[in-house]
Amino acid sequence: AGPNGTLIGLGVAFSLVKILQKRFNFTYDVVVPNKNFLGGGSTPEDSLIGLINATRILFATWWIFIILLSAFYTANLTAFLTLSKFTLDIEDPEDLYKKNYRWMSPEGGSVQYTVQSFKNYGSDRDYLPFVEGGGVLVKESISIDHLMYSDYVNKAKEGVLEADRCTYVMAPKPFMTKQRAFAYPHGSYLKELFDTVLIHILQAGIIEFLKLRDLPSTKICPLDLQSKDRQLRNSDLLMTYLIILVGLAAATAVFIGEVAFKRYICKTKSEEQPVHKKGKFRRSRKGRRDGSKPPPYDSLFGNPKYNIDATSKSKIINGREYYVYTASNGDTRLIPVRTPSAFLYR
Repeated sequence: AGPNGTLIGLGVAFSLVKILQKRFNFTYDVVVPNKNFLGGGSTPEDSLIGLINATRILFATWWIFIILLSAFYTANLTAFLTLSKFTLDIEDPEDLYKKNYRWMSPEGGSVQYTVQSFKNYGSDRDYLPFVEGGGVLVKESISIDHLMYSDYVNKAKEGVLEADRCTYVMAPKPFMTKQRAFAYPHGSYLKELFDTVLIHILQAGIIEFLKLRDLPSTKICPLDLQSKDRQLRNSDLLMTYLIILVGLAAATAVFIGEVAFKRYICKTKSEEQPVHKKGKFRRSRKGRRDGSKPPPYDSLFGNPKYNIDATSKSKIINGREYYVYTASNGDTRLIPVRTPSAFLYR
């Protein structure tokens, strides 16, 4: 021990002690126990506590990881499933070909110049049963808007719930864009008569007004509801339920396998192995331990190395009481008096 006493510390404490040593000029010794009560010994009793602590730390780390993962997964899943913006399978004309969708268009429309052999119907509403069956109606966008609005109004009059009124939606991108124009014969005076009037009508917005006159100001059945949240349903969590069931089934199978392996295979191997002689360290027969609690100190350190009796001198250092013991080689040892620290040096 140093002349000014001994200070025992770990980790950051050693750094502070070194700083104080340079400032106040004192010395210190570190007493290292000869027995490690946290495990790592040469006997099963010595390593039992370390095994238990390692299992607890592993379980706590795994549990914290699962909690954080579940929190992020739940938050992201809820935000995704309650998103009020929907997507369609068909956005471009190529989607009709790649995904093999059935489509239809009335005869005499703008699509007639591209594809022939159409099945004609008297009213646009006659196409709706085909759309409900999975078909795609290809028609002018303004006609589709009028058709969807008419169907929405009829369902509202019939008392259909608001969530079930939007049966049809329109693709966000047009399939085809064509320009319309008037053709005049060469040298005709019709060009001078009509062009001036048509230019004024277009610039005044009369044609655009007539197109949207019977339609509401808001978009009918939009894909993006924006601020309107959608209610979360059980069908949205179907994949989550399946993952949980698969995980529980896998855990049950592993548990049954472990029980069968421990009960039959390990039992057969233990019966085949010869019985070894009893070693020096024996378990106490007074009571059977289940392995969940650490063994008592007396079973770990049965033979005291330092003989401390009534003649041993005690000394108070840094507010704590120690026994001063002189080893056979002349080294001075400090042994704490208070339990359970004193058991480390027995």
